[in-house]
Amino acid sequence: MRRRAIAALALAGLLAALAILVRDMRAAAVRRVAGPLLLDEVLPEYEFSSVFSIPVAAEPAATYRAALELPARDLGAVARALFAARGLPGRLLGTPGEQPLAGRRPLLEAMGDLGFRTLRTEADREIVFGDIGRYWSLRDVSGPAVASTEEYIAFADPGFAKVVANIAVRPAPEPGRTILQTETRVHVPDPGLRRRFAAYWLVIEAGSGLIRLRWLAAIARRAERGPEADGGRGAG
Repeated sequence: MRRRAIAALALAGLLAALAILVRDMRAAAVRRVAGPLLLDEVLPEYEFSSVFSIPVAAEPAATYRAALELPARDLGAVARALFAARGLPGRLLGTPGEQPLAGRRPLLEAMGDLGFRTLRTEADREIVFGDIGRYWSLRDVSGPAVASTEEYIAFADPGFAKVVANIAVRPAPEPGRTILQTETRVHVPDPGLRRRFAAYWLVIEAGSGLIRLRWLAAIARRAERGPEADGGRGAG
């Protein structure tokens, strides 16, 4: 009986945590940044997308700086594991023995080293990064490397998908506060491959949303702590 009671309590705790997660994801799944985005210049046509945004109690410049400097370790162990396991982008898996999402290196820098290219930036407002690949493949998700943003935009091989994401910051109506938003877009030009990607997207969407919520929350915490953030202890 005691084991059953413990199991019931554990299940109740898990369901409560899941309910809170679903609530938070629904609350954050709102487009709060209006107007033109650099994202529109890089990938104006797409079939799959998701967006999350949260308020931050810090100035836009501080929030943008926090996004650039955030160490991968600050995502927390669960989000890092999901990030590596979900396969989007597959390059983040690295080779055996690599730890791209650990340590003090900025997350965006680690992603760049492993294939995710920065495509557009506007200081204190937005950064756009992207990749090309066969994300529905269990064997080889990697796509061709591109040398420039223009080459990325022009790439049109129907056998691959293009994925872009951004971190955007805008002043909130309240002084000294910021709207922090991330949006992901995926373009799969081939209808058959699009159906395969749709199945993959269905599987990874919840985990992907959790990652982005943790990402935004970690950026917000770093921005709100201010200059002493580097001296703090990262989540792990």
